[in-house]
Amino acid sequence: MLSLVRRRDDWRKHASISSLVSADIQPIRFQHIGITANTSLTELKKLVILTDLRTELASLDDEIDSLRNTIKPPGSPLRELNSMEAPTPSATTKSTKYDNITDAAKLTRLAKAKEKTKQLLESKAGWAGMNKSKAEDQAAQAARTMLA
Repeated sequence: MLSLVRRRDDWRKHASISSLVSADIQPIRFQHIGITANTSLTELKKLVILTDLRTELASLDDEIDSLRNTIKPPGSPLRELNSMEAPTPSATTKSTKYDNITDAAKLTRLAKAKEKTKQLLESKAGWAGMNKSKAEDQAAQAARTMLA
């Protein structure tokens, strides 16, 4: 009988210890799940931001290239004078050009700089278009005076 009482007491001790352990583990387990989910979502958000910035930079590069071609079309004397400039990378190179930059602040600064470059080129393209139309008008007037 004494042995049964001891077993019962041992079982109670064991049950009380296991209930304490499981009571302590459950909040830690849920806390761990919360921390893991928070970390995962933070990393996903960072990855989405980086992807958006890289896409924006690639589109700005394309727009800047087209504006530069508008100002200095291929075969123009201005382009031949500036032939020392580095050649523009191909489309496959552009997509990987910004992949190794993992700092969102740096990509944001690059995007702002490219936006300012685009604005500057747009204003130059406007002047180039005006100068081109003015030259065409002068050439038309010269042709009319020669014909007259």
